[in-house]
Amino acid sequence: MPLVSQNELGGLTEKAWRGLAVDTPVAWGLAKDSNALVQWLASHDYPFEKDLLDTLSQVRAQPQIAHDNPLDSGVLIAPLHGLIMLDSLMADQLTWKGHIYGINFIIAAMGLLKDATSNARQNDGQGIVLCQDNSILAMWSGAEIRLSKSAYSDGAYELHPLTDHAGDAGHANKGVISSSLSSLSALTSLSSLLLADSKNDAVTVTQSLWQQLLDYAQNTYVPENEISRNRGAGAGNIDND
Repeated sequence: MPLVSQNELGGLTEKAWRGLAVDTPVAWGLAKDSNALVQWLASHDYPFEKDLLDTLSQVRAQPQIAHDNPLDSGVLIAPLHGLIMLDSLMADQLTWKGHIYGINFIIAAMGLLKDATSNARQNDGQGIVLCQDNSILAMWSGAEIRLSKSAYSDGAYELHPLTDHAGDAGHANKGVISSSLSSLSALTSLSSLLLADSKNDAVTVTQSLWQQLLDYAQNTYVPENEISRNRGAGAGNIDND
């Protein structure tokens, strides 16, 4: 199985998303978010391969769903929309219900937002709750993420912002959490479930994942010839370095 750096994995993931549908390419910003999300999961030894391959296949079959707004469509492609979606829900104090593909990438989005707000010392009272059938599966609150031990799969979920400064939305969120207190006892800290803290080591991936990413990424490349260089590919013909 290939042993690659986290940067290599993230970079190839980004190229794979961009090469997935040449006629309607995934936006650069969303592909870059997927780069960051997959690196976060890999750095915490959290499963990501199946979710990544499944969502790549889903978008390849239906390219338009990568361009639809999850707030309108009710469909969330978590490796692409997860980070911006959670950020938007917190900013606007919105509760979202819909179908999530690539659910583990929601955990990564929680982790990246937690890290960002923690570094800025702005994480007090912020967070997101992931629910299904009135049970809490994951919760980011302040400096901590807690997960249930249930296996996650694609399906219908709810995302609720959790802040100490919310108005009516905040009261609604507290109601959801109160109704699921029985599930809170099953939540454990993220680090104990991941069996490892964040690390910068190389990542072992399966040959099938690496080859699939390479195959999709090939669509972003151009022929290595004079015409391509004249059009600006690579360093072009005027590189003075």
